[in-house]
Amino acid sequence: MSYALFRAARQLRSVLRLPNLTFRGRGESEFVPSGRLLLGRALALAGDTAKARAAYQNFLTLWKDADPDLKILRHAKAEYSVLR
Repeated sequence: MSYALFRAARQLRSVLRLPNLTFRGRGESEFVPSGRLLLGRALALAGDTAKARAAYQNFLTLWKDADPDLKILRHAKAEYSVLR
């Protein structure tokens, strides 16, 4: 199972590196933070906690000004705290 998760993480990384993920020249698409969260989840499930922590930190940095009551943000913070 972990091989499939590593493959999924590799695919997510390659998608997140695509240059056309900017939103009409106004910065990254709204899908990029979600992709970073998914990458963190896949890496955590695969057992690569160091890279998972980095992906979660990246997501949380991108969402630092978001409403703290957002469900996705609360869940991401809880998942990240387990990785520490």
